[in-house]
Amino acid sequence: MTGTRMSKGARGLWIACSGIALALVPTACRQIVGFADEPRLRSQPGEAAGGPASDAGIDGGVYVSTSGNWPFFDRVCGTCIDRNCADEANACALDPSCQAYEECKAACGDTQCASHCLSRVPSAVLSIETWPLNHCVASLCPAACPSSIVSLPGGQTCGPLVGNIDCSMCCCKEFDACDKDPVCVRQIACSRRCGLDPADQSCFEACTGRHPDPPSIHANLGACAETPRCGSSCGLVDWSCLGHVRWAAPSSGSWKLYGSVLDFDSLTSPTPVPPVVGFDVKACAPRDFLCMNPFDEMKTNQEGRVELDLSKNIFGTSAYFEVTAPIGLDYPTTLFFLPSWILTHSVRTGFIIYHPASNGNIPVSDPGRGGVLFFVHDCSQAGHRAAGVEVTANPPGSSPPAYVREGYAPDPSVTFTDSIGIGFITNLLPGQVKLSAVRHDTGEHIGTTPIVIQAGAMTIAELVPTP
Repeated sequence: MTGTRMSKGARGLWIACSGIALALVPTACRQIVGFADEPRLRSQPGEAAGGPASDAGIDGGVYVSTSGNWPFFDRVCGTCIDRNCADEANACALDPSCQAYEECKAACGDTQCASHCLSRVPSAVLSIETWPLNHCVASLCPAACPSSIVSLPGGQTCGPLVGNIDCSMCCCKEFDACDKDPVCVRQIACSRRCGLDPADQSCFEACTGRHPDPPSIHANLGACAETPRCGSSCGLVDWSCLGHVRWAAPSSGSWKLYGSVLDFDSLTSPTPVPPVVGFDVKACAPRDFLCMNPFDEMKTNQEGRVELDLSKNIFGTSAYFEVTAPIGLDYPTTLFFLPSWILTHSVRTGFIIYHPASNGNIPVSDPGRGGVLFFVHDCSQAGHRAAGVEVTANPPGSSPPAYVREGYAPDPSVTFTDSIGIGFITNLLPGQVKLSAVRHDTGEHIGTTPIVIQAGAMTIAELVPTP
């Protein structure tokens, strides 16, 4: 095996590949989302504490909303939303991802239960309809819907529940300030739909309806989440979705992948770097190991972008993307595997490539073999890197998995990921390979992800919890 150093190149690919939820662009396409194992309700009126509870979203609700048309455990909350947030609830009900997420929350009797819903319906993070409804409930129904609100022990409100309770509480002032700023609420919703590609604001501005739309001073919630004070709270690994997560079914109609091919050096260069032009990007079915019959294909234009029609994939949402350089340019072929649930929507993503002489140094397999660079995520599936995960390949390579430590260099003495959640496996035989991820501490299965290995190529895979 050669190239055992994973320095700036891996870091650059991590920067580009980690922000899953922030790099996606659903358009008007709608998704069907269902899940069988729901959060448990608190005791129904008249039921003994600690007794059995009904499953959410079936017959457990005691009040059916007249706007969103989903059942509420708490009649007071449901009627408050119907009275004050009917427009937002009606809009949410038009998007099955938002509808399934809100139905999950409405069936909960406490904030802890509701906090699991986003990871169980991961496609809801892409639904722009989710955020105005959450904001409306936090603003107009905080007392009636306490399970949808995050508050400090002293009673200070931190705004709507958006996932990680501990992070919201640690950054309470920042989350509350955003919730009270209509510009921030609008921009947070659209940033999750479109991502914030500094080279292309068109999706973001079309979503917000403002041209131009400078970011709100309250929109950078990550500035608090990444501080030493809140880093541990906001970076807690969450496996609560295991056994519950469900991917969305394919949207009806057409949905697209809007891709940008970027040279890694362009991400760190102090001077402008010309766009990557003429690179071939293919959308491939996993059973097509060499991508001989892509279901869509396009060369990058003068801005380094492509647009591929994902709805042409007759094999469903399972797909990968092959990026190859024009003849005469020394870039290795790179295969990109994105989480399947995001391919049920239109999606915006960046494909990061690198020149062998660039600042990056990705591990290289022996001749005739290929390798995979993987990024492991927990239930948040939104760029949160997961520690304590073991990844294996079947069939295995002649080199064992290696895990990248802080400092971005492999450490042969460890056998699972640390807080940066990165690892790689080299010297895999070409063909289809299955990556399996388990928790090191419990052995609990996190997910299985099928990938494709090509000789002399690097596969990049995002590993998230799977059903």
